[in-house]
Amino acid sequence: MAVDASGRPLLLVRRVDGESRGYLEIVRLTKSGQIDRSFGPRSNGVAQLWVKAPLGNNVVVVPLRTGGIFIVAARTTAAGRTTLIALDRSGRPNRRFAEDGRTAVRLFDPVAAEAVNGDFLVAGTEELVRGQGIQMFRITPWGSDRFEWGSIGQYKIREIPTAALPPAVAGFDPANVISKLTAFKATYIEARQNGAIDVGVESYDPSVDGDHSKYEWLRRISPNGLTDTAFGANGSIFTESIGYPDNADESEPPTFDLLPDGNDGTLSTAFIGSSRPTLGIVSVDSSGQRNTLQIGDVRFHEHFLPTSIVDPSANSITACGSVISTGTPRRINSYMFKLKLPRR
Repeated sequence: MAVDASGRPLLLVRRVDGESRGYLEIVRLTKSGQIDRSFGPRSNGVAQLWVKAPLGNNVVVVPLRTGGIFIVAARTTAAGRTTLIALDRSGRPNRRFAEDGRTAVRLFDPVAAEAVNGDFLVAGTEELVRGQGIQMFRITPWGSDRFEWGSIGQYKIREIPTAALPPAVAGFDPANVISKLTAFKATYIEARQNGAIDVGVESYDPSVDGDHSKYEWLRRISPNGLTDTAFGANGSIFTESIGYPDNADESEPPTFDLLPDGNDGTLSTAFIGSSRPTLGIVSVDSSGQRNTLQIGDVRFHEHFLPTSIVDPSANSITACGSVISTGTPRRINSYMFKLKLPRR
C-alpha cells in the first residue's frame, strides 16, 4: 500500500493466470476510502497491467509528485528481468515513458524511488552474477538512461566499506568474517533534497541461513552519481550488526526515513545496548555522524521487531513494532512510541 501526492491510498493486487502471464492491479481510493472512479482506463478505479510471470514478491509502487505512479515488478527467473511501468495521474500508461509506458532492466530484488528532478531511481542485485554486486539505474521521465549521471546513467556497488566496519566486541571481530560476505542486496533507496541519493545495502554470507553473518550499511551517492567521500567513512556508514554472537549487541533491519525537522539527515530504528536492549532512534547528519536517541526507559527483554516510522510530524517521530515472547505460549504485543527530537 502507498499514498499518492494528494493523499489518496493506492492498493496493489497481484494475480498470476499462468506460467508466463500475470497481472498487476493498482486500485486507487479517495481520501474518504471509496473507489476513485476517475482512475484507470475504464474509469473504475483500477489500472490493470499485464506483466510476464512468474512474479516475485518484490513489486514496488512509487507515487510521483506529479500524481502519476512508477511501478517496478521483478520476475523470479534466472534472467532477472525487471519491468518498469509509468502511469499518468489518470492511471493510464504514460506514453512519454519509453515504449507505451514501459521498459525493462536486468536486476534481482529491486528497490525504487523518485529523484528530486523527476527521474526514476532503481537499484538491485546485478543480473549476471547474482549476489555479487548492486547496480543502480537513473532513468529519465521519457525512459532513457540519464547518461551524464554516474557511469552512463549507472552506479555500481561491488565492495564492502571496511573503513565503516562496526566496532569489535568481546569474542568477536567483524574484520575476521568480512571476506565471507560475498552477496549483496539493496534494501532501501531515497533521493535527498540536495540531489544526493542514499542506498541501503545488505552484505551477507550466502552459505549461511538466517540473519547472522551479515552487514547492513548505507552508501551515499553525490548528485552527479559518484560516491560522496565526505560522508561517513569513504561514503558509507554502518547501520546494523554483523554476525554478532547471541550474547553481544543485536539489532533489527533498520527503517530509514527523513528527519521531520527539515534537516538533511537520516534515521533508523535499532537496538541500543547488549544484555537489555532498548529501542532508539539513530539520526545521521550530512557528514555521516551518528547521534543516538533513546526512547525513555522502555526496555525489551524479548525480541522486538520494528515495523515502520509513520507520518513524522513537526520535530517528532512515531515508531511502531511488536515484542514477540520466546516463552510458551508465544505472545505478540504491539507498541507505538512517539519520540520528540531535540532541536538542532
